[in-house]
Amino acid sequence: GPALIAAYEIESQQAVYPRIVVEEEVMHRFVTSNHMQTQKVSNPQSAFRKDGDGLIHLEVFGPMCMQFPDSISGKGTLSDFQYMPAKKIVDDLLKEGKPVRVMQKLNWLRSYLDFSERTFGANTISIIRHD
Repeated sequence: GPALIAAYEIESQQAVYPRIVVEEEVMHRFVTSNHMQTQKVSNPQSAFRKDGDGLIHLEVFGPMCMQFPDSISGKGTLSDFQYMPAKKIVDDLLKEGKPVRVMQKLNWLRSYLDFSERTFGANTISIIRHD
């Protein structure tokens, strides 16, 4: 239907970087959904980010979308658990001298991680595993 056509047009004509792009209407419906209201989510907009090109995408490195491997536990900041390790991986890949299109995506991802860390990185979290 129309949603599939809109998704195809966004992906094929506008999306350049590795992200999950959504229409503003999709974001609005999510933010105002009954589920968000009944769960009393304090800031459902934090699940989305408007990028420099004006496209809205899921904030996959934000608190609303996080999951951690079973091997991680303890207390610290989001920078400790998520942003610093991810940026190290991206920095190592950038040093390898990939093809131009890959380097563009890696540079975008590095900037994205920097932005997310500035926005959410100081948040303290506790990861407790129940076996």
